[in-house]
Amino acid sequence: MARVTPDPARAQVFGSFAEDYDRFRPDYPVEALDWVLAGDPRRVADVGAGTGKLTAALAGRRLEVVAVDPDEAMLAELAERVPGAERHVGRAEELPLEDDSVDMVLFGQSWHWTELEPAVAEVRRVLRPGGSLALLWNTVEDEAGGWVAELEALDPAPPRTADWDPADVGLPEGEPRLAAIGWTWWVSVDQVVGNLATHSGIATLPDDEREAVLDRAREIVERAVEEQDRGDGMIAWPHVCICVLWTPTD
Repeated sequence: MARVTPDPARAQVFGSFAEDYDRFRPDYPVEALDWVLAGDPRRVADVGAGTGKLTAALAGRRLEVVAVDPDEAMLAELAERVPGAERHVGRAEELPLEDDSVDMVLFGQSWHWTELEPAVAEVRRVLRPGGSLALLWNTVEDEAGGWVAELEALDPAPPRTADWDPADVGLPEGEPRLAAIGWTWWVSVDQVVGNLATHSGIATLPDDEREAVLDRAREIVERAVEEQDRGDGMIAWPHVCICVLWTPTD
């Protein structure tokens, strides 16, 4: 998959619905966190931390977490969710961190918004010797088909796919390691529609187009729930967490 140039309009939209982002976006699967944290880091930076989905999981593992995000509204939501985390307004390209100050830098759903060269340089600067960069993306399962594929077709900027090549992330060829960890998210119709409304490609549509897309999405999921006939209004949404891990060699 080709690298997509960051779109400032899409990148800056999330703070306008920070509460919904926190409510409707999924957490990260335990297996993904186990994989990226296998080196046992102690002080870590969550960059592009948003409302603290990843920050909370890291703090729950008793790590010392520094949360960095360019959007004050998102950090305000994070402060409610993870009050003990150190917080800074800042960008990946100019990290508000000292040299050699963290064991790991993590980006959850956010590396694709960076300017690669300065972001990689900043990661190198703030990492302690032997430290690592971890990139995570929760995305839908490529081969799911059915109602999931119908939803994906509605999104003008669909999420990353599970076959994304680490070469696309701007890191030295042959050095990053990749894991694609499948997991199932049980959701209601409202959760699915609420989640789609927080996707940047949908959130930045004109109001009438956005509402039409979300109405169509609701129809698709309601039909799928009815066909599944579990009786509890929930449906399995197959996901993959893409993980990239890189430890600079120089």
